[in-house]
Amino acid sequence: MKKLIIIASFFLFSINYISGKEIATIVVDAGSSDRLETPVNICLDAITLEADSNLVVYELINKDKTPVRFQIEQSQNGRILSWIMSSHTKAKSKRKYVIENGKAANFDKAINIKNTEDAILISSGNDKVMEYHYGVKLPPKGAKYEFRRSGFIHPLWSPTGEVLTNIQPRDHYHHYGIWNPWTRVTFEGKSVDFWNLADGQGTVRFKAFNSLNEGAVYGGLKGIQEHVVFKPGYEKVAMNETFSIKLWDVKDEQSRKVWLWDFSSTMNCASDSPFIINAYRYAGFSIRATPEWNTSTSTILTSEGKTRKDADNTIARWMFCNGKAGGNQSGILFLSYPTNFNFPEPIRVWPERDKDVYMNFNPAKNKDWSLMPGKDYTLQYRIVVYSGEMTAQKAEQYWQDFANPPRISITMSK
Repeated sequence: MKKLIIIASFFLFSINYISGKEIATIVVDAGSSDRLETPVNICLDAITLEADSNLVVYELINKDKTPVRFQIEQSQNGRILSWIMSSHTKAKSKRKYVIENGKAANFDKAINIKNTEDAILISSGNDKVMEYHYGVKLPPKGAKYEFRRSGFIHPLWSPTGEVLTNIQPRDHYHHYGIWNPWTRVTFEGKSVDFWNLADGQGTVRFKAFNSLNEGAVYGGLKGIQEHVVFKPGYEKVAMNETFSIKLWDVKDEQSRKVWLWDFSSTMNCASDSPFIINAYRYAGFSIRATPEWNTSTSTILTSEGKTRKDADNTIARWMFCNGKAGGNQSGILFLSYPTNFNFPEPIRVWPERDKDVYMNFNPAKNKDWSLMPGKDYTLQYRIVVYSGEMTAQKAEQYWQDFANPPRISITMSK
């Protein structure tokens, strides 16, 4: 009897798994925008429960099938299948893909992760992209000890290898590359400053990693940071932040590498006390750029057509800075997501008199934001680090990719 059951089970498996059998057809509709090297993904569990190792993906071009690099990750919503809609896709056009049974290709890792003594290095092939610092960085000699902190990105490199961020500059020791603390917070009846560290009221501190991920299509990390209040004789965590960094393996229209990465921050109260972010000009997702970028070596443009002369105290969907560093031209484009609080977001851009480059998206710049216990609040951004120049048209195209991704339809095969 046992032998018959084993034979029957094998027979059923053989019916389910047939190499080359088509499982589903996927149509990606570009919609009204041109697309360039666009990340796309679908929930795989809704299509098949076949093992990941038994799946292959092809793009159908005329009658030819071209293998597609893909990556599968387990999430709270099941298995997510991701790939890049490669090269250029014209507006109102469609691209067709199929998922089949077959022996999955052994793709080389495009995005790599390395854990150093106090930081996670994310690389694209052999090229360094960024370091996320989880170790505490002490202040320079002569600066107050309170300026120490962890949980920030530096260096951020350009695709040609120049460092584009700056930390602990003499004029602002509390500036840390790319970072996102809140400045004026009401917590348990008192005002707490997590930005200006010298006052010793609070700080942002790395707590733990949830995951480190490298792969053929993307790689990155997920972790937890804490907004910590310093009280007489003890500390108290006021707000927990679950954050993620995901770097995609993409290129620009000239086939040059581009660092396209997504940053998300989900915040929730760490106690029964609300975390009230009061309106203030300095706070939120910020960059202090390399000192090689200044008034004479860089330019800034926003989605509303504002430049460095008039961008401060305006709102924007995106903004970028082009500049020269190490003799090479490169830049950083920041994209804000439509579901972010107070979108389109207020921005802070240092005017020309400040010489160096500082920029941020600050949803609480002109409006209080109350984070209440038991609720999650999420901010999402996409960053594009590129060689050469950026234009308003290309920036808008990148924003459309992020904010209004292509429409996907799935047809199950019979």
